[in-house]
Amino acid sequence: MDDQENTKHNFLITYRGMMFEGEKYLGATEHAFEVLTIYVSTKEPEKLKGLERNDLYFLEEQILRSYPYAKIEWKYPINRLNIKPVTEEKEKDR
Repeated sequence: MDDQENTKHNFLITYRGMMFEGEKYLGATEHAFEVLTIYVSTKEPEKLKGLERNDLYFLEEQILRSYPYAKIEWKYPINRLNIKPVTEEKEKDR
């Protein structure tokens, strides 16, 4: 659930029974104001059991479809997994 037009409202994503919340922060690009940073957290960390890096990469790709300029920052405890930005991971696969 997301209101892309309202940068003040956080968005929620449900994935594999886990709910994640994204906090959007606006910034300036060369041509316009865009959402440049998104902090993703969960209020139920006990449900993260079994979550893998590939799951987080999938979620990042979904978020970047709506916010292509955003840098995604995972909050604790999600950030304890060794996560690299999606672009770095794709370059490694080449």
